[in-house]
Amino acid sequence: MTSVRDPVLTIGRLDDDEQHRRATISYALELETDGRLAGHHIDELVRLHAVDEHDAAVHPDSRPIAEHHDSYAPAVGTNERAVELVVERDQLDVQRDWWSSGPGGETRPIAEWPDHVAADIVLSRSGRVVATAMTPTVTGSWGILADDTDG
Repeated sequence: MTSVRDPVLTIGRLDDDEQHRRATISYALELETDGRLAGHHIDELVRLHAVDEHDAAVHPDSRPIAEHHDSYAPAVGTNERAVELVVERDQLDVQRDWWSSGPGGETRPIAEWPDHVAADIVLSRSGRVVATAMTPTVTGSWGILADDTDG
């Protein structure tokens, strides 16, 4: 049996970079001793995306925020994995805030919506999916009106 357990998404700031954030997706791949996948390369797809919690007057963007593709050869037992994606802060504003510009160029708030983000993990071998998982949703506020809270 092959399974993904403990998928986690964290979003944090980058030192001295206000325009980007680091999304870290970690999980454990468990391979039993049946040996079918042990030592063989598997393809890893990690997709960071919006989650619609139906709590705003706007719908989140349906396009993926970012994707990561890799392959690796897991061993029998527990294989700890972590993927880091650097994304623009604006990409995390999946439920776009409403604002306007004043005569002096200042931002005038109209409405701010919370942003909900998760990551899908899809593992496959020779085109056949062998394990999937989705991280719990991270809620934050990353738009132009936000306090830039990290979930």
